[in-house]
Amino acid sequence: MKYIRETKVMYGDTDSYKVVWHGNYLRWFEEGRFSLCKMAGVNVNELEDKGIVFPIVDMHVRYKSPAKIFEDIIIESTITDVKPRTVTFSQCIKNKKSEATLVTAEFVCVAVDTFGGKLQKLPEDIFKAFQNCIEQI
Repeated sequence: MKYIRETKVMYGDTDSYKVVWHGNYLRWFEEGRFSLCKMAGVNVNELEDKGIVFPIVDMHVRYKSPAKIFEDIIIESTITDVKPRTVTFSQCIKNKKSEATLVTAEFVCVAVDTFGGKLQKLPEDIFKAFQNCIEQI
């Protein structure tokens, strides 16, 4: 399963050089992870209400080429690995016209109890939903 979103780079996304400010890629990636979970049937808001959150414990971002003002981009998000306590998201941002990859990223998230901050096993239904995402790539 892959979540794909198209958007246009706007003034507020850029720095004084009219290229995307590096932190905005992280915001787009977060939206991609959230939306992919939703597509998979994992409601992150409901999980938080039950005391489970998925903080990032490891991230690798590679900036290959900047996205520029008014450029149409595509944000792609997939789940590439799931273990009893972790889920790994692989994501990229591409130029829509040329399909050139601009930024790639990998994020590892863990299940944590919001009440005590302790590492948790993923609930079985969530684990299966994430596994299903991998099988549908």
